[in-house]
Amino acid sequence: MEKFINVAGIIGDAALLDQTAEECVELAHACIKLARIIRQENPTPAAYEDVVASIEEETADVYICLEQLEVAELLTYAGIDSMITKKYDRLIERLGDKEKIKTN
Repeated sequence: MEKFINVAGIIGDAALLDQTAEECVELAHACIKLARIIRQENPTPAAYEDVVASIEEETADVYICLEQLEVAELLTYAGIDSMITKKYDRLIERLGDKEKIKTN
């Protein structure tokens, strides 16, 4: 996706980082709410479909912030990709049987 705007150039790097943190927190809250619904613990009046929609919306907000952090040269997708590879390798190691995980 092409980036047509430089948000940090308008609001500044610190404000972009604040916004990113806020969007991450909102995504975390939506995930926690869905976990409550799935577990049927600590009931919430929110409907499953509404919370899934909220997770999708907050994920989009986080994605936009990450793109803008790259535009501001505060991170790179190459750096993220490298870290993802390391994190997946570590996750597979922690989960155990690598062949079983790769085939499922």
